[in-house]
Amino acid sequence: MGRSLVAKNNNYNESGGSFARIEELHESESWHFLDYVPFHAVGDDILTYDSFLRNSPYLERFANQIGFIALTLVAEYPAVMILTEEDEFFKTHPDLKPEVNIRDLSFEQLNAIIHDVIVQDLSSVQILFPEQDTLLDIAGELQVALYNASGEFLHNIRLLAQRNGLFLMYHAEDDSIYLDETPDNHPGDKNLP
Repeated sequence: MGRSLVAKNNNYNESGGSFARIEELHESESWHFLDYVPFHAVGDDILTYDSFLRNSPYLERFANQIGFIALTLVAEYPAVMILTEEDEFFKTHPDLKPEVNIRDLSFEQLNAIIHDVIVQDLSSVQILFPEQDTLLDIAGELQVALYNASGEFLHNIRLLAQRNGLFLMYHAEDDSIYLDETPDNHPGDKNLP
């Protein structure tokens, strides 16, 4: 993914370097992501299909699935949640500010924010789990990436994805993409991808 999250100002200091760590995790050459299909789709009609998904009720469903997964993880693990700078998003959400930890908002508010980020394709929600040193990046439409996920945390994400009809995919350093089928019988193993 490697998308830049450069802040317009440095007002995000309350979590002791969380924003810097988010930037570092975005530089990873491999990551996991959540997807509708269990393979790397490259067929002739994939762009047409992708456009269809982005403009269909499936996008709403995806937003609800991702909201459920993200909030389940946030309820279980300490997290820092921030929104990236996107002027259009903040015009429709004037009570929110970029690069400020929003984790203390209610689950209803967080779910609405995640939904709007996915459906409106504006801004992104960066959820840093400091104890796991893992980043969940929820961007617009169908883009949900996990950086540095491993062990029990990755196992739990895999279970949540499976139960919600999504697939956990892995993007390797060599740009190959495949279904993450790491055995689930060793959830505490820190060497899992």
